[in-house]
Amino acid sequence: LVAHGYIQVFPGIGILAAILFMMLIGFLMIHIVSDRLSRFFELLIGKIPLIKSVYRPLQDLMQLFAKKPDQSMQRVVLVNLPAMNINVLGLVTRDNFNDITDGNIPEDHLAVFAPGSYFFVGVTLIVPKSQVKELDIPVDHAVKLAVTGWIQGDLNGSERLNKKLS
Repeated sequence: LVAHGYIQVFPGIGILAAILFMMLIGFLMIHIVSDRLSRFFELLIGKIPLIKSVYRPLQDLMQLFAKKPDQSMQRVVLVNLPAMNINVLGLVTRDNFNDITDGNIPEDHLAVFAPGSYFFVGVTLIVPKSQVKELDIPVDHAVKLAVTGWIQGDLNGSERLNKKLS
């Protein structure tokens, strides 16, 4: 600042200006350049036939897990399939089918995603709510158990699940 012919100097103002400038450049890089670069690579991957068929479903699956807690796949359940005499660990993906009006899915049914070991397969079951028992274990722990074929998991989570099963 100039006051009565003198230049007043503020120590550190140049460093502060440089830091603010670098922060602005970083913000622009993150929000503009990286978005465009990400879209470019997604378009590129989308053109490779074999990779496209694996990448897109995995991307959709990861987006399901990334949703907020009040959204899908936040409840771990055990589905009893009495005709086959088995129980299946799964994640509730849908509580109702109100948007499907053809009447093929009864109101008392829900959708449960049962991931297969090592995520090579998974199946969505549409079952009566009466065949579903909610479990008190975290979603991430249940997914870890399911995809590793029940090999992996901490003892506390497994003990809690075994108590629920018995």
